[in-house]
Amino acid sequence: IAFLFFLAGAATYQYSVIYAAMVLVFYYMIRYDLVWSGKAVIEEVMAALIPGLAGVLDLAAVLIIGKIFPEYTFFRGLTVSGLSDKLRDAVSHFLMFNRSSSGLLPGLFLPGLFSAVTVTGIVYLLVRSKKNTGILYFILAYIVCLVLLYALPFMNSVFTFPPRMSFCLYLFQGMTGLSAFYLIGRCNDLQADRKDTLRTVYSCCIIGYLWVQLIFSQFIVSGKFISNTLDKAYAELVVHKIEQYEMQNGIEVTELCVINDIDSPPYYRESSVHADQINERIIGLATCSYIESILGRHFEPLYREDMPEEIYDEFFADRDWESFDPDEQLRIVDNTAYWCIY
Repeated sequence: IAFLFFLAGAATYQYSVIYAAMVLVFYYMIRYDLVWSGKAVIEEVMAALIPGLAGVLDLAAVLIIGKIFPEYTFFRGLTVSGLSDKLRDAVSHFLMFNRSSSGLLPGLFLPGLFSAVTVTGIVYLLVRSKKNTGILYFILAYIVCLVLLYALPFMNSVFTFPPRMSFCLYLFQGMTGLSAFYLIGRCNDLQADRKDTLRTVYSCCIIGYLWVQLIFSQFIVSGKFISNTLDKAYAELVVHKIEQYEMQNGIEVTELCVINDIDSPPYYRESSVHADQINERIIGLATCSYIESILGRHFEPLYREDMPEEIYDEFFADRDWESFDPDEQLRIVDNTAYWCIY
């Protein structure tokens, strides 16, 4: 029954199998009290493999459906080439997460500090409990979960770890914190008042870390409001100028070509908190779709190669605007509008 639910989860979102495997690896580690046995090893191996098998079957099903019904082909190729580059990118990403949660927290290594305190506490508790072999058990479980975290990003042609997958990094931290609380209760070598002190310290660390996340989430939300507002304002102004052109010239504009100037980051400078798709602007990335969705105006999208060179050279070449200026950034010729995003 559990495997059927793994299959359903993988069909919904493939990274859910990583979530399941990580939870099970820690679950069996705690269930066997970090004590080695043949059964514990088998359970741990199966905990990582069975959810992974659900993911493999899901990918195979997607590939088979694509072969039978070519119109539904949406299988993305997987590759393990370029391992050295991907390993470097994975290490860089892991360090960035521990430093600032990929730029969403202050660069004070708060996530790394939380992990260091938790892992150090676990090792200390295992030593006090005289479970030296349990340290190796924990280290192996920790490494397995790190491998699981980056398994799918490694299988992409280019290493990618989008923010939507970071919930498993926080799951990783949460499971180590849970393991520390478990070991505090199981450590018979500690007096009751010492256990209470340790529980208080860990509780303060977790609650403090949670409050940091909550506070900076508000900055993310405010940045999102800024991005959404600017997207809509700029789209409305451009459509308004296009409609003015149509009224003055009696020509309907049916095509929209959107390009970027020399330095055009995928976010607004007014939004101070951004990382990858978080607070990423829409204008310049999915402009025609956005205008049709929000303003109800349909334009056939054109691309840089569709723009005449004389128009590009005269109005947009080597330009780098620092603010929105529709009089300079928008040009309309016949039934086509050309918009250069600053």
